[in-house]
Amino acid sequence: MTALDQISQKTLVEWLGANEVAKGLGYIGRVSELSSNDFSVSARVKGTKRTPYSVYMEVAEGRNGLWRLMSDCTCPVGRNCKHVAAMMLAWLRQRGSPERPREQVLAWIEALRGAVGGQDASGAARRRSATSHGLVYLLASSSAAQPPVV
Repeated sequence: MTALDQISQKTLVEWLGANEVAKGLGYIGRVSELSSNDFSVSARVKGTKRTPYSVYMEVAEGRNGLWRLMSDCTCPVGRNCKHVAAMMLAWLRQRGSPERPREQVLAWIEALRGAVGGQDASGAARRRSATSHGLVYLLASSSAAQPPVV
């Protein structure tokens, strides 16, 4: 069990306060590039500015042996803000849904759909190539007992 495995929504309320967590609920859909390891979570969160904020949270062991949470955000508040709350709430949801692919995989799939559908990642129409053939990847998981089918 990692340090992050001990975090719950209750932990977030105790750490950030109920007000910040409540505000963060409205920003969950604005979280992108969510990634984590055993001790930290990072993401980009779209706020009021044009460029999304870079958000980071780390769990570290304090001198007294208790875990402490530290955060950083490029928003004017700087730490322990609604963007941190949104990132952590999104991470908790993702952690609670093991079947759900990571956000990076979902972003890649959307880019692939745009490319196949004749659009770039922004949704703008692209010129069709005169090429009459292409390469298609099929992604599927397999169990260790059965080799992958290609």
